[in-house]
Amino acid sequence: MSRGEGVPCIELVPGAPLREVPKKKDEGPPEGFIDNTVKCGRYLPDGSIEWYGTMPAFPVIDDYSTTEAEAKTTKNVVPQKPKAINWETEWPKVEAALEEHPEATTAELTRMLNLPYLDLHLRISQYRKTQKGEDIMSKGNIGPRRENKEKIMENVRKMIAEGK
Repeated sequence: MSRGEGVPCIELVPGAPLREVPKKKDEGPPEGFIDNTVKCGRYLPDGSIEWYGTMPAFPVIDDYSTTEAEAKTTKNVVPQKPKAINWETEWPKVEAALEEHPEATTAELTRMLNLPYLDLHLRISQYRKTQKGEDIMSKGNIGPRRENKEKIMENVRKMIAEGK
């Protein structure tokens, strides 16, 4: 800083008039400022817009705020496991429905028979592949997945034992 530049000193002299500092005019927001307030309005029948207020663009949401009534209802809820389906009694009903409605989708059959969609879909697709209802009923699972898994696990154990 060169001489003659800098902050002017103010001397306080008793009885001297106070120096008034001019206030800056409000020039608005600086250049590049992004306003996060959203104007709320509605379209009128004549095509004009009626503005009725503002709101924050990103309102604060409290996810943990629950009323006492909500807390009482959600507090003691125990998740229930789906009931196991006895296919020995349900499968004849499914076959009868398939014969009666051959073009019915799985969703329609699910509504008619009140069975879970995925279970019914898997059973019907396996039935249509084999066209034998006995294969589905004779095995506890759908298809040979469990047998393949056991063979694969035997091969993995052999490989581990051999050190591969």
